[in-house]
Formats: sequence, structure tokens, C-alpha cells
Amino acid sequence: MRRLLDRNIATLVAVVLLGQVMAAGLLYQLVLRPQSQRLAAVTAEMTDTIGRSMASMSPADRRALVARFNDDDAVLIRVGDQPPEAGLGRPGLIERDFIAAISNRLNHGKPVEWRKDGEGRLWVRLWLGGEDWWVSLTPRRLGAPLKSVALALGSALVAAIAGGIVLQHFIDKPLRRLVGAVDAYDPDRAGQRIDESGPEEIAAVAGAFNRLSDRIAVQEAERALMLGAVSHDLRTPLTRLRLSLAMLHGADAEMLESAGRQVDRIEAMLGQFLDFARSFETEPVTRLALAPVVERVAEESGLGAGLLVDCVPDLVLEARPAALERAIGNLLANARRYGQAPYRLEVREQDGALEIAVGDSGAGFDPAQGEALSRPFARSDAARGGDGTGLGLAIVQRVAAAHGGRLAFARRDGLFWALLRLPRA
Repeated sequence: MRRLLDRNIATLVAVVLLGQVMAAGLLYQLVLRPQSQRLAAVTAEMTDTIGRSMASMSPADRRALVARFNDDDAVLIRVGDQPPEAGLGRPGLIERDFIAAISNRLNHGKPVEWRKDGEGRLWVRLWLGGEDWWVSLTPRRLGAPLKSVALALGSALVAAIAGGIVLQHFIDKPLRRLVGAVDAYDPDRAGQRIDESGPEEIAAVAGAFNRLSDRIAVQEAERALMLGAVSHDLRTPLTRLRLSLAMLHGADAEMLESAGRQVDRIEAMLGQFLDFARSFETEPVTRLALAPVVERVAEESGLGAGLLVDCVPDLVLEARPAALERAIGNLLANARRYGQAPYRLEVREQDGALEIAVGDSGAGFDPAQGEALSRPFARSDAARGGDGTGLGLAIVQRVAAAHGGRLAFARRDGLFWALLRLPRA
């Protein structure tokens, strides 16, 4: 039993069952056994009185008295050479106490011979009035009180267990809600709070998690602010460097071209740092036509005629325009940098959502590694040593999270695909 619910229910059953067993033991020792002993004392006294009376009677009167007892069906008496038909049962707990008490009072502690017939009557062989007799001094169901007590205790046990299970489910419900909220927590979505209602202990755990997420959010904001500030401050001397290179005359042309490429590379890297540091959730959501956005990003990708665009017309999406353009642009840039022509950009509806798919004929990577490669600064083997920063897919992942969507990867139709799935609203 690995679940807390199973362990609690097992503990509840064990505790209730132990309590019922103790209650049954106390009931037997304090109530049923004393009652059985008092009944045996009364029965022994009555039997002794009957024996003394029969000793003074004639055989005919003795037979008539026995017949009257048998007619009343309360006390049955048979002659010693006519034993009752033996049944399959054995004496119950109360019946054994009864036999022992009868034996102590009538046989002076010597064991008495007994039988139990098919009707459940207990018969004891006694010497009455100078003759040997089989006497049944118990009703047909002497064990009924004990069975009734067992039935009552069993019913109470079932009721207690059922009530405990229902109560445990009420306790377990907020715990399961807390687990679901923690599993659904996304650090890229600011402002998410876990419900702190429910039992005090669970509410304390939820509150601690909320405080932890607040601290993470503050640290993330500070990190983004620092990264954005550093990138912004570096752009000023970078612009001056580009201007100085442009003003150089007579320098080696190849050296100037190489320096210009390095400046472009640094500027592109700073641009990605700024994009990653920017919180896309601060951009307002607008209702926009998707086809013009896709066409504009495709034209700016630099892939030219090698890119085949297939976008369903009249698609409308509630999204953040700049963030969406950046995500599609990053996917196309990755395809151009690491993939091979032909390139494809497809936009279609699927299962009530929009799927923006970018495919190429390159080797790509194992789709199972997509989540790991979407983390900041993560790079595949093919991307190591290149000009990238390891933030391209991380930015796309952050854009997807800001829209309630997700980024996935797949191989189909001989192409490697990056799939950006976004809800319609």
C-alpha cells in the first residue's frame, strides 16, 4: 500500500476491528459469562429439586412428570438408554461455560456426558431420582445471544469502516487537488496560485508552495531584468563599433568584412537575449488574421523560393502578435541554420486548435529530446560550435506557454517538423 489513502483506510480498519474485538471480549467477560453462570445455577437448583421430587414418586408418577415436562417443550427428559441423536455441532462458548457450571453443581466437579442434537439443543446426562436420564435444559438456540452480539458488532464495524472511508475521501480530495495544481504549475505563467482551502495541514503546504513560487517569480524577474539591462547596455558600444568600422578607409577589405560579420553575430545574440528576457505575457492579446502574419515572417526569413507556405485562409487567432512572429521566425531560422531544403511552413486547424508546423529535410534530432532541447541554452550535437545561443527553441517554448499552447517535434512524410500548437482563444 503505497498510497496514503490505502494506508489510512487499512489503519482505520485495523483500529476499528481491534476495538470491536476488545468490546466483544469485555461484553463476554462482564455480561454474557456471568449471565450464563447465573442461568446454570438456577438450572442446577431446579434440576436438583426435580431429582429429589422424582425420588419420592412411584415409577408411574415419575413417567407422568417426565411426559408433562416434554409436552411443555421447555425441559426435555429422556431415559438414559435412549440418548438423543447426535448432531454435527459442538458446544459454543456460552454452552461450554454452562456445561462446566452444571458439572460443578450437580456432579461435584466431575465431567458430565453431553450431546448436541440436530436442532441445536444441548443434552446433559444426569442422575435424577435414582435413575439415569438425558436432560435438555437449554432452548434450541442458546448460542443466539452470542450470534446477535457478533452480528451487532459486525454491523458496527461495517458502518464505522464505511464512514471512515467517506471521511478519508473528504480529506483526500483537497490533497489530490493540491497534487493536480502542483503538477499543472508552469513557471512561465506568472500569477498562478494554488487554492489554499481545505484542512489546515494541506492549506499550509499549499501556502508554502505559493510562497515558493512567488520567490521563484521574483528571482526570474530579477534575472530577466539583469539580462535585459546587460544586453541593452552592450548594444550602445556595439553600435559605436559598427560606426567606427564603417568610417575606416583604406583598411583591409577582408578584415573589415570579418569584423562586420562578428558585429552582426553579436547583435543577433544580444537580440535573442533580449527576446528571452522579455516577458511575452505583458504584450496584450489581440484578435488577428493569421495569414498576413505568416506571409510576413516567411518573407523576412531569407529562405526565398526554397520555402513552401501552406496556410488556410481566413484563420483568426487571439494571440500576442510580436510574440507569435518571433516564435515562427525562430523556427524558420532553426530550419535554415540546421536543416536542408525544401522547407515548409504549414498552418492548419487540428482538434479545435491551430498548429503552426515548420519542416525541413535535415536530420533534425530525436523528437523525444524536444523537451530537453527547449530549455534555455540547451543545444543539440549538430548545433554545437555554431553561431546560435541555445535560446531559439526556449523562446518558442516561452511563447507557447504564454498562449496556453505547447511545442512538439515529429518526423513524418520524410521531413523533420517543429509543431507549435496554440488554442484558438
